[in-house]
Amino acid sequence: MVLLIFIFLFILFYYFYSKLQITKSFKFPPGPVPLPVIGNLHLLDFRKPYATLIQLSEKYGPVYTFHMGMTKTVVLIGYDAVKDALVNYADEFGERGRVPAFDRFAQGNGVSFGHGESWRQMRRFTIATLKDFGMGRSKLDEMMLEESTYLIEVFKSHKGQPFDNSSALNAAISNNISSIVFGKRFDYKDETFILLLKKLSDFFRVVGHRMTQRDTTGINYFHDKNLVETTATLFVAGTETATRTLRWSLLLMAKYPEIQKKVQNEIDKVVGSERFPSTKDRKNLPYCNAVIHEVQRFSNVVPLSLQHETAADVHFRGYFLPKGTQVIACIGSALYDKTQWATPDKFNPSHFLDTKGNFVLPDAFLPFSAGRRICLGEAMAKAEIFIFFVVLLQKFAFVPPPGITAKDLDIESAPGTSSKPKPHKLCAVLR
Repeated sequence: MVLLIFIFLFILFYYFYSKLQITKSFKFPPGPVPLPVIGNLHLLDFRKPYATLIQLSEKYGPVYTFHMGMTKTVVLIGYDAVKDALVNYADEFGERGRVPAFDRFAQGNGVSFGHGESWRQMRRFTIATLKDFGMGRSKLDEMMLEESTYLIEVFKSHKGQPFDNSSALNAAISNNISSIVFGKRFDYKDETFILLLKKLSDFFRVVGHRMTQRDTTGINYFHDKNLVETTATLFVAGTETATRTLRWSLLLMAKYPEIQKKVQNEIDKVVGSERFPSTKDRKNLPYCNAVIHEVQRFSNVVPLSLQHETAADVHFRGYFLPKGTQVIACIGSALYDKTQWATPDKFNPSHFLDTKGNFVLPDAFLPFSAGRRICLGEAMAKAEIFIFFVVLLQKFAFVPPPGITAKDLDIESAPGTSSKPKPHKLCAVLR
């Protein structure tokens, strides 16, 4: 028995000694002292983990080490650190992180959780396909405007009474991406569509004839698992973030009626009430555009981008990180960076306006992340949010339910790893 214990301790010592010898040439940034096994997880507020990571940066700086269990993870906080890593060191920090739950689900396939050449092939293919289906063209405008007519009817049906707009907005946004991914839209009351939105899993159909493409090495990346995962990612990611942003936009308009009125005055002046808007109107609606961007900044829908991983050994800001280091780039911290925004904790459309009222886009506006892993649906998401927001503000005024004042509306985000409004109801009053 004693011999077995001795052998076990010797093997354990040899393992950790070998690991130390391998990593001693590397230099990680400082961070909180980890506990055995759980690392620093005891420090996380799991209701809002990104808030904990930001708070820790006040003590350890914008680049620090946080132990996710037994895994050393480098955390990047603030615009300068996030941009430096994801843009200036794009290749070195461009690999997708290894998260067991995601790995089991995606198995390294698709455009969000893929790795290496497989990811590059899928990303190129997806961007080209989205362009073929109209992303960035007038065809996309037409598709969104058609969908907005159905959305307007749903809002009208409530006749100015309080209702939860989440399901209607979710359906409208989902139909946009469904038209691209599946080639059709769904009726909002369609039972299959309702199940689709709830499960976000019954959408595994792709066109077979893309599946013969190969890269120059002869490896076929266009197999069922890769294409299914890519399709699923487009549907889920293309639905959730835009829906949440629109929910935030209407809640904030009800919270700040004076801002809502200025938006509507500009829409009335530029677009009028007889025609629908188009993305071409954006340049002539600077205040409206500023409000939309401030909604995206203030709501901070995805405060933590999907985990990154170093693709090679890298010297970064005085530290030496080995290949395979897990990295959390807190893009939400850039949106609230006190060195970049005049009033980061307040909803303030002036963040996106110059002294003459022209729209400006600060460098620290990174809601879609940055670098090689920047959201490939950014153009579509921007168009969707703009069109639906302008159409809804053109047709309706959004106010709190009877008995509740604008000041009473709660704009604190619900607990979770992402930022979404707490359950609420608003009235959509026809203008």
